[in-house]
Amino acid sequence: MITKIFGYSVKNTSLLAFVEQLLRLKNQPSLHRVVTLNSEMIVMAEKNLITKSWLMKADSIIADGHGLKWASWILRKGRISIITGVQLVMTLLKQKGLTFYFVGSTPDVMHHAVLQTKKRYPDAVIVGSSHGYFSEFETADIVQSIVKLKPDVILVGMGFPKQEYFIQTLSQSCDSGIVIGVGGSFEVLAGTKKLAPYWVSSRGGEWLFRSFQDPRRILRWKYLFYFIIFTIQSLFSVKKE
Repeated sequence: MITKIFGYSVKNTSLLAFVEQLLRLKNQPSLHRVVTLNSEMIVMAEKNLITKSWLMKADSIIADGHGLKWASWILRKGRISIITGVQLVMTLLKQKGLTFYFVGSTPDVMHHAVLQTKKRYPDAVIVGSSHGYFSEFETADIVQSIVKLKPDVILVGMGFPKQEYFIQTLSQSCDSGIVIGVGGSFEVLAGTKKLAPYWVSSRGGEWLFRSFQDPRRILRWKYLFYFIIFTIQSLFSVKKE
């Protein structure tokens, strides 16, 4: 089932059902692009129509955060299922026989993310990795490495919109596998950041929990307020029509 909101076609399905769908698609002769959409990305994309168009054309879009769930309720779009990027990553890592390529974060975080993933998820095979602080001239080498190794799943955690730009470049050369923009998931895998307790995340407080771990994220709260305003504006725009 698809829920159309702000022009994005968001998959309204469970985590396990979505993972099963991806497993069926991993061997198709094209790169399957997954966007983990949140309210911050929606606000930022409104300032760049090219980026917005690129997001909207993703093969699969899932709602990563309660902001979209709230907006769907306000705009009477119906129910939206939340599947966070971290949840998706951890569930895929538990699957047997999948190969992975990691791209993103700092060299130190990436090093520990790979080590900890190998310890916690012995069924996951990491065929390659790269930190996210590479130069424009190094991009081609990383892309060629991915194309050569043909991983089933490519996880790109460089923050929005940088990770989307890398994925767009990758899509021009890579014709297999599943690529997912995963934001700060590598920090969780590395153990430098913790997941919010269920009683916090289930009530939509994960963004607040993350801010306690990293006070610099408070500066990004402005996007939450912009999203609320954007949603209300959309509501009145629909009523006028």
